[in-house]
Amino acid sequence: MWLLLLYLFKIVTAYREESFDVEFVPDDMRVADACTLYTRQEPALTIIRFHHDGSKVNTSIHSKVMAINHDCSMVLFGFPDEEHTNENWSEGTGVVRVWHPGSAPVAVRPAKIDISWIEDAYQYKDDAIPLYRFGFSVDIQDDTWIVGAPGKLRDDGRPVTIGYAFVYHNHDLHSCRSLYETGCYPDGDTCKLGYNEWKNYYGFYNGQTMLDDTENGTEVNAFQKKCIPEQLPYYIGGYDGGGPLNPVRIAYFEWQQFGYDVAITGSFNETAASIFVSAPGDTNRFIEDNPHQEGDNYGRVYAWDLSAHREKDIYWWSPSLLSPYGPPNLRTSHYQAYGRAIAASKSVLAVSSYPLYFNTREPFVIIYDCNPRLSNCQESQNRGISIDNIPGNALRLSSDELSYSDNVRAGPLGYIKAPEYQNNMIGDDIGVAGSNIIVRNKHHTFMGESHPQAHRFGVDAKLRESHGYSSTVQYGSNTQHWVLANHLQVTHYWPCSLGYTGGKPPNFETTSVSTRGEHCIACEIAYYSDDGWLEECDLCSVNKTSYEEAQSECKPVVRRVYAGISWEDTRTIIIILSMSTVGMWLLCVGCQYETGRKNRPFK
Repeated sequence: MWLLLLYLFKIVTAYREESFDVEFVPDDMRVADACTLYTRQEPALTIIRFHHDGSKVNTSIHSKVMAINHDCSMVLFGFPDEEHTNENWSEGTGVVRVWHPGSAPVAVRPAKIDISWIEDAYQYKDDAIPLYRFGFSVDIQDDTWIVGAPGKLRDDGRPVTIGYAFVYHNHDLHSCRSLYETGCYPDGDTCKLGYNEWKNYYGFYNGQTMLDDTENGTEVNAFQKKCIPEQLPYYIGGYDGGGPLNPVRIAYFEWQQFGYDVAITGSFNETAASIFVSAPGDTNRFIEDNPHQEGDNYGRVYAWDLSAHREKDIYWWSPSLLSPYGPPNLRTSHYQAYGRAIAASKSVLAVSSYPLYFNTREPFVIIYDCNPRLSNCQESQNRGISIDNIPGNALRLSSDELSYSDNVRAGPLGYIKAPEYQNNMIGDDIGVAGSNIIVRNKHHTFMGESHPQAHRFGVDAKLRESHGYSSTVQYGSNTQHWVLANHLQVTHYWPCSLGYTGGKPPNFETTSVSTRGEHCIACEIAYYSDDGWLEECDLCSVNKTSYEEAQSECKPVVRRVYAGISWEDTRTIIIILSMSTVGMWLLCVGCQYETGRKNRPFK
């Protein structure tokens, strides 16, 4: 059986691989196109190692919350529980430190005046907006990044304030996102979409009919930084359907931890980019403790797409038509924490929820196929990854853990706090690396001993390969690279170039940088490959072909047109033929004349 599975894994396994030694056992890592980042907690140290030459830079900072951009020129460190004394910053906790290698890290947090309604310039007035756990989640593309601040927790762990997410351009705040933000803009019996409708809808905050961008984007850009006050959101579609949200749910917004996880797939420098923000609900509440029929504790993922008016320096995030996304309707009151972890690329969105120990066939990682230019994602035909897809016993719950609800005592108002294992279950961290969905299983055992595994699935939810690791495994955002660590050695994986496929590297060569191996073979003519993780090239479809080797796409078949003579040659031939014809005609006339003259009788 296992030999058969290994064979099946092999036919979809192809990649490049390198291993290199590190100075300490990494507590955590990140990876990008250009480098690998690894870090330790005590004493605090973070090292960036560049892939091309093995050179390194470091800083004496450590955080469990990190993100690094594709060329490794910018690193984010989140410190969600850190107190601050800056009077200009918004009240609450949390800070993000932005590190450009070669310079000192810069602390970033929204200014009170930027996000709150305390300026005389606006007719609407309200108290300063507090932010709690700012830096709980971060993600970055180029110099554009997003950070979550999922709200304040009570002593027993229950969320008690609404969460937010913020988009930054380098060190500058760009915009605020929250659950109060509407997905479309109501106008009578309709709900409209688009930038102009957005300007019209929110113009009253300035005492105007619409926000002004006639000359430049100053007013529009300042307004985008404001966190929208309490209002009833409307949606054009999505999980809750079109129209206004059920007003009952507004009171539950403070429980949803909006900003718990975030993902961004492109920057302001690109023509297509999306942001995703998860609101998994109260993850500190027991999975079986969700008694209210109206579903006060639920999970959603919200999405926006980038649009730009670059001449006026205006960048605006348009709500996705299919946002928000929600969990499958399982007709059960169990709380699923949909959105406890998310990962995205331009074409794939993966959303994690709690695995249901009473239904191991139901996917706990939902996979969505996305439009590369928009975040309009549709649930994949194969739906996602379930516990039954994971080799071994991925849950490993003891009898005491399974009977937790029988022995625990409820707190005030019947609140049952989540057991320790609940948020430690598989699915707490997932990644997307090209056509791979990577699920970390730190609970895997072999022969009674701990043997953590990184399970690499295709976007079709089929298991490709399992990789062992000892300390950590990590991935980036919108990158094909991923890494894992075994003691003092890090292994880095990335695919063959487009137009090439192969198999798992059979041989490795030690270079001055690392020990590397690859087995990438160019696709033959009439074949192509747009996925360097696969072993075999695909045959072009009917009426299409590739005219050269190593192609990533097929082109329409064009019937061969044989080369003919040039117009100059054609004209010369016509002239010659014409002159020859005329010459022959004159010759015939001359011959006839001479013949007639010789046969004339004498008188």
